[in-house]
Amino acid sequence: MKHLKTFESFGMGMSKEQMCQFLCQCGYDMAELEECPMEELHALCQMCQEQGMEMKESEKWISDAIKRPGALRKKMGKKEGEKISTAEIDAELAKLHKKDKDPDKKGDQLSKKDAQKKKQLTLAKTLKGLK
Repeated sequence: MKHLKTFESFGMGMSKEQMCQFLCQCGYDMAELEECPMEELHALCQMCQEQGMEMKESEKWISDAIKRPGALRKKMGKKEGEKISTAEIDAELAKLHKKDKDPDKKGDQLSKKDAQKKKQLTLAKTLKGLK
């Protein structure tokens, strides 16, 4: 969005980007919203608020961002509810590093399947470090 203007004159105090994000949560399409004039965005926001929809920050934004929960656990042969330890993650990452097709190139040259697993392992390791 090119110009982020606040709509204080409308009483909303929200930028165009914030209004579009709010309306996307209400079920509108972002491509349609970008073409709408400011007055129409404001009217749509007011209509959504009158219907009881509120703009809220998701407290579970990480779990919302994970597209296939449990996929890594299944790949590693773990049962539902079993945790993957940091040592197991490091061991799997080391195995993948040894599969590098061309050690002279920067980074690991892996097959598509192994590259995906490496990304999943790296994310799992990162998420373990979060509190």
